Amino acid sequence: MMLIGTWRISLERSGRLSLPLPFRPIVADGLTVTRSFDRCLQIFPADAWHTLARRVSALPLTADTARSFRRLIFGAAVDLTLDQAGTITLPRSLLAHAELASQAILVGCEAYIEIWSPERWQALSEGPPPAIERLAGLVASLVTLPTPAAL
Repeated sequence: MMLIGTWRISLERSGRLSLPLPFRPIVADGLTVTRSFDRCLQIFPADAWHTLARRVSALPLTADTARSFRRLIFGAAVDLTLDQAGTITLPRSLLAHAELASQAILVGCEAYIEIWSPERWQALSEGPPPAIERLAGLVASLVTLPTPAAL
C-alpha cells in the first residue's frame, strides 16, 4: 500500500490527531515523526524510517552538510504508536516547528506523510510552481524511458 491523498483534519489542543483510515494499516507497526525541510512534519512508517535512518547514517561524518542533515532528521524525531482510536499525539516542539494549531493538512507522499499547517499548505499550493526544467530533470533521473529502437 502507498500513502497517497490529501486530508484536512482537526488537531486537538494537546497535539492529538486522528490519522485517516487508509493510512492506519501502513503505520500500524509504529511510526516516526520528525521535522522536514519545508517547515512541515514528516511521518514515516517504521520500515521506511529504518531504511532512511540507515541511509542517513551511512553519510560521511566529515561532511558538514551530512552532520546538519542528521541533526535535522534525528534531533527532533519521536517514535509513536497509534492508539485504539487511530490517533497520535505530537510533541509541542514539533507542533511549534510546523506552526500547527487547530487544523492540519495531511499529504500522502507515497512512502511517508507530510503534516502542514493549512496556511503554509495554501501558500505552497497557490505559489509559483517549481521550474518545469528542474522537475523534468528530476523525473528524467528517476525514469528510464525505452528508446525508439526498443519499441
